[in-house]
Amino acid sequence: MGALRGFFIGGFDWHGSAGRGPVVVALVTLLAIEFAAHPISEALGGLLSPRQIYGALLALVYVQLFGTIVRRLHDAGRSGWWLLLAVLPYMPFLMLLALLVLPSAAAPERRPPSRWRRIGFALTLCLALIEFSRLFWIDHLVDSDHMEPALLSGDFVAATTLFGAPERGELVIHAGPGARLTVMRVIGMPGEQVAQRETGLEIDGEPVAYRAAENDEALRIEELPGGVSHAIVPASEGFPRVAEIPEGYVLLLGDNRALDAAFASEPRLGARIVPVSDVRGSVGRILYSSADWRSGVPAWVAAMRWGRIWSVPR
Repeated sequence: MGALRGFFIGGFDWHGSAGRGPVVVALVTLLAIEFAAHPISEALGGLLSPRQIYGALLALVYVQLFGTIVRRLHDAGRSGWWLLLAVLPYMPFLMLLALLVLPSAAAPERRPPSRWRRIGFALTLCLALIEFSRLFWIDHLVDSDHMEPALLSGDFVAATTLFGAPERGELVIHAGPGARLTVMRVIGMPGEQVAQRETGLEIDGEPVAYRAAENDEALRIEELPGGVSHAIVPASEGFPRVAEIPEGYVLLLGDNRALDAAFASEPRLGARIVPVSDVRGSVGRILYSSADWRSGVPAWVAAMRWGRIWSVPR
C-alpha cells in the first residue's frame, strides 16, 4: 500500500524523494496501460483507436509518472534535471528501469520548493491534458491527390472523433480492422443507390446537379441532396455499375473523381461501401500543409503552404 500511495499520491509532490517501491508501481502501470489499450478499443467496437485509449490512460498518470522519476532522482542524490531525458522516445520506461538499480543516497533530504520544479509540474500537467484530449480527435497525413481540391497531398488534418452517424458531404477519416486510415467524403447514405454516369453522379436514379467553378475551369461544383455542395475534379467517363448501400453503411468517394475511379471495378466499388462503425472522425481543420513532406525537415519547411495552416477544408 505504501508503494501505491507513493506513486499515485506522492507523485504529485515533486519536492520530496521516493524509494524503489513507487518506481515498481510506475513500471507495472505503464505495462498495464500498454496491454489494456487494444482490448478496450475492441470492446468499444473500434470507436476509439488503441492509440487514443493508450494516450488517455497514460495522461491520467503523467504527473505521477514524471513526479516519481524526479522523487527517485532526489532519493539517489541526483538532480531532477535528468527528467528532461524523458521527452525522448521510450526514455520514461528506460529511466524507470535504471532508477530501480540506482542506489539511494546516505541521507536523502526533501528539496526546498523550486520555481523550475513548479514549471516542470505545470508543463507536465498541460501535456497530460493535451494527451487526454486525443480521446476526442485524431490526426492524419493526406499522402495522395485523391481528395483534390479540398485536400492536397501533404495536408496534415485534425478530425473530431465521431460518436454518431456521419452526414452526407462530410470529410471523414475511415479505416476497417487492420486497415490504414484514409480520408474520403460521404456521398451515399444507407438504403440509397448511387451510380457514376458520364454527366456525373446519380442518386436513386436522380442526377446530381453540377455547375462550373468560378475560379478554375477544370473544377465543377457538385450539389448533393440536402443542400451540400463542394468542388470536384470531374471524371472523364461513366460506368454501368451501381452502388447499392445497405443499412448501416455509407458510400465514400474521393473528390478527384478522375483519379478516384471508384466505379471502375467491382472490388474498388465494394471497398468504398463501408460500415458506419469504420468511420473514425470528421475532418475539421488543416493543422499544417507542405508540398514536400518526404525529403526531410528543411525541405518540409521550405515547401510549407502557409495559407492552408489552420484552414477549414470544404
